Amino acid sequence: MTKLELVKEKLEKVSPKDLDTVDEFIEKIISSKKKTGDRKMKLNLRGVLSDLKPHYTSVELQHKANELRVEDAINNKKK
Repeated sequence: MTKLELVKEKLEKVSPKDLDTVDEFIEKIISSKKKTGDRKMKLNLRGVLSDLKPHYTSVELQHKANELRVEDAINNKKK
């Protein structure tokens, strides 16, 4: 059974009063696809920080990222 057939089968089980909600949901999905499309994100910032490359190694950045995660976790735990 195809996905479309499964969806049609489920639609037949929806009560008439809930069909408006289903219809609105489908329209919302369709309209959001028109706005964003199925495009991949663009990496327009590639190379922007290349001038900082000599100052930091990937290991240093990993350590800093871990420090920030731990600090964030501690701060969120206190709240």
